[in-house]
Amino acid sequence: VDRFANGDLSNDETNLPDFQVDEMKNGQPWSIHQWRHGGDLQGVKGRLTYLNQLGVSTVVLSPIFLNAAGEYHGFCTSDISKIDPGFGSPELLRDLVQDAHALNMRVLLDVQVNHVCAKGMKYKANPNVEKVSKCIKETEIAYWGLDRGYPLIPSENRQSLTYSDLPKYLQHESFFIRCGPKAMYRPMGQDFIKLGVENVTSIDAGFVFPEFFSDTYFELNTMDTALQELYGNLLKYWIAFADIDGYRVSAAAHVTADFTAYLATNLRFYAAALGKDNFFAVGEVQQSTSPFGFMHVGRVQPPQGAAYLPKRVQGVMEEICPYYSALSPALPGFLSTYPVQESFLVREIAAGSSQPMALYERADWYDAVMMSRGILQTQGDIALSMIAAESKDMPRLLSQQGSHHAQDVWRLQVTLAWS
Repeated sequence: VDRFANGDLSNDETNLPDFQVDEMKNGQPWSIHQWRHGGDLQGVKGRLTYLNQLGVSTVVLSPIFLNAAGEYHGFCTSDISKIDPGFGSPELLRDLVQDAHALNMRVLLDVQVNHVCAKGMKYKANPNVEKVSKCIKETEIAYWGLDRGYPLIPSENRQSLTYSDLPKYLQHESFFIRCGPKAMYRPMGQDFIKLGVENVTSIDAGFVFPEFFSDTYFELNTMDTALQELYGNLLKYWIAFADIDGYRVSAAAHVTADFTAYLATNLRFYAAALGKDNFFAVGEVQQSTSPFGFMHVGRVQPPQGAAYLPKRVQGVMEEICPYYSALSPALPGFLSTYPVQESFLVREIAAGSSQPMALYERADWYDAVMMSRGILQTQGDIALSMIAAESKDMPRLLSQQGSHHAQDVWRLQVTLAWS
């Protein structure tokens, strides 16, 4: 949203990150690429006709919920009950959706539910490698071996938090994993990524339970049933209030699979009760590198059968069965996932860094793509995949440097053909 269009100049200095305020004051824009640049909901709203004339059928808004750090990308939300004032207001979002619907376009919101941020939020004591590793192992056991609803077992290895400006409704220790940062997770004294396949659940734990993206992005305990209900209800509110048409859940592979199934099913069921039978729920999962990526999409079933799922996931599947069975398609998980790995590879081709046939001739590329597509085909409906070459994780396609033959027309041809 921030980098698309500035439709309201009056909110351009609202909720700016502290470093931007300092750099603007001193006239030293060293981090200008990380500044907020004024894009907002009014800017999107004012260009819906333009998007419609381009043939756009769905507008996916980057995270617009309040983030205390003021980050332009919004990918560490502080409060999903509020719209970031730098982007607009709840009423403006509702008007935007209404105008989009008048043009026969749909609107999806990008949301992250794996971590939260707040100014001054921190651990009361500094974590260490031994405690972080033991804490994550204890949490891994709780995920795979304990029944749904069972609280995390108290442990001296689990940290305590100072919540500072975090909303009061989130200030509960049971809502957070509280193990520590990814860099300090060293199972058997080594990087968890380098573990053998016999330790696949410990590899998966490294993606789900520590602070993964930043030491200040505190990981939520998405196994907690009260947290699941809370987040589910808050996201339902925006469906009812703004009449949105779906959610794209970022970093879904960094969320426990019991929560993604709970969320996908309950949001779709609630939307159907409001007459929105085609509500779209999609998760961002890098299937080729996520050990249990299949658990977040479609049928949520391993090849060996449901008995091989974590007990938490088995429990939620029993709980939500009456709800997803009433939907069409009758799938408990996300209807599809965003093909992260494949989009990266296509962009390399579009930028001229690789030849077009590399997608099929390079064994590592081909294996990654076929693995991702195979999971979508066996778990759900691959035709429901959310395909887009642009991503928050990469520079804009037309500004990305490439070889001499990576002209704009070529880039557009490759990406449109793939999409």
